[in-house]
This record gives sequence, structure tokens and C-alpha cells, in this order.
Amino acid sequence: MKSATVSVGSPAPGFSLLATDGEPRDLVRLRGHSLVLIFYRGHWCGACRGHLAQVRDLHLLLQDAGASVLAISSEPLDDARKGVIEHNLPFCVLSDPDLAVIDRYGVRDPDDPEGRAIARPALFIIDPAGVVRFAHVGEHPQDRHSLQLVLLALETL
Repeated sequence: MKSATVSVGSPAPGFSLLATDGEPRDLVRLRGHSLVLIFYRGHWCGACRGHLAQVRDLHLLLQDAGASVLAISSEPLDDARKGVIEHNLPFCVLSDPDLAVIDRYGVRDPDDPEGRAIARPALFIIDPAGVVRFAHVGEHPQDRHSLQLVLLALETL
């Protein structure tokens, strides 16, 4: 599935969100190196926890490939912080409770069976110049892109 608003080859939409450490993260300030931008439903989602654990386990390889990792959900900051601590996540997790960035990237899940305002699972690779080089938006909670292929894609940047 494609993003409704962001396509490969286009500039990554800018944003500023609070991280679980209480500090804002601004996409423009992160330019200069590659970025793996992950949207997830929330730490309550088993498939999301599993995917974030895989990212945690490959985090050093992602860093060695020159990439920073940002993960975004609509969870309130306190809930996101609890998830980071509980699952020992070494990368930056951001809270987007108003879904402003989730909507900017076109990954809102309009079909959540419980009617929650959440993101579809999605992954974008943004190059050092701020251009989207890869995009995958999942159609259901288990629809995730292989992190091994993400590592290969990062090698080509």
C-alpha cells in the first residue's frame, strides 16, 4: 500500500514532535544522515512490539549503515515512555497524539476495528538530503517490511 501523501522521490514532510525524553525532535535538524522513520499503532499492539523489538535488535547495524531511527505513534507521551522503558528501546520514540505527522505522511488507519485514532504500520527511509527513498505502508497490523531489506536499501544511499 502507498502513502496517501508521500511518495518515493519527494521531500520528506517536516515535523517537530516531543520524544519520550521530553525533548522535541525536528526533522530538519536531522538532515545530513539517513533516517529510518517508523510509524506504529502503539505499544499495546503485539505486532508493533515485535517489530520494534526487531528494530532494537538490529539498531547497531542500522547505525553502522549511517541511519538514525525515529518511531512515531499516536500514544500519549507517558504511554510511549513506558513502552520505551519496558522494551528497552535504544532509539528515539515520538508521540503524535493529534495525528498531525501521521496525517502529513498519509498513514492514518481509517479502518481500525475499535475506532482508535492510530497509524498504520509504515516505514520510510529518508536520505541525508531529506528525500524519501523508500516507503512501505502496511495494510494490516502484521504487514511490515523486512528490516534486512531496509539495511540493504540503506547501503545504496
